[in-house]
Amino acid sequence: MRASDGKLLWRFAHKVYTEQNILTPLFHEGFLIISGCVRKGTRSLQIQVSGETCTVRERWHNGMLDNKHGGIVLVDGKLYGYAESQNRAGPWMCIDFKSGDTIFQSAPVESSYKYKSGCLTYADGLFYLYSDDGDVALGKPTPTGFEVRGRLTLKDPGDRSTWAFPVVHDGRLYLRYGDKLGVYTVSGDAD
Repeated sequence: MRASDGKLLWRFAHKVYTEQNILTPLFHEGFLIISGCVRKGTRSLQIQVSGETCTVRERWHNGMLDNKHGGIVLVDGKLYGYAESQNRAGPWMCIDFKSGDTIFQSAPVESSYKYKSGCLTYADGLFYLYSDDGDVALGKPTPTGFEVRGRLTLKDPGDRSTWAFPVVHDGRLYLRYGDKLGVYTVSGDAD
């Protein structure tokens, strides 16, 4: 929508079965990355602006990376995220930002069979991969998958799935699960 008068400038249909597009879109260099669950996949949309007009066209579609709400992270020209439909075959995926081609599928930590979801955060050159069951893997991306550098399993994740994004700040990892917040030292100079 145009800020000055609210006029709709473009529209792109990306309907998912629940009519809930939960994932926050990612915008980079004129391209909008969107994803949806239940095999809707990830799409790259090119936003083209010319004077007062704006149009959109699809650049690529990767049907395998169907991220529900766990986030997609862009690092060094690659998109990383959790693929709901790939839950048992290697749900943590890496795809090329420019082409949409799959670079790898990896399974450093599995999620529940029921919700099939995982969230991720990138900090200090490593990914914190957090499953909805309360398992965490610290992974370094390689050309063929994630090299696991550490693991953490929550002793009591509660009755609810863990869908909150992990947060890394000032040498600490913050994990919310159920009605709890866990704080873990992740810096090399732990007290």
